Amino acid sequence: MKKIVTEEVESKTALNRDMYCAKCGSHGYEIHHILDDDEELFPWYIECESCGHTVKSMSRDMVRLFWKFDNNNEPKWGLIWR
Repeated sequence: MKKIVTEEVESKTALNRDMYCAKCGSHGYEIHHILDDDEELFPWYIECESCGHTVKSMSRDMVRLFWKFDNNNEPKWGLIWR
């Protein structure tokens, strides 16, 4: 059985080192937001455009924070909530 899901996708390029992919070091990543799936526990996720590495969370701010921590970086508080 197929499942059809609607998503918002933003394609971004990392300008600071905190937002690089932890697996391949790529600068390109996509922020996904699942809009119409009520069963999805983590509707926000960031995916690397090169290798497909994924980090999931419940909100946009938290998924960005988890992506930065995935790189073993300690993000600066002024940059997280932009």
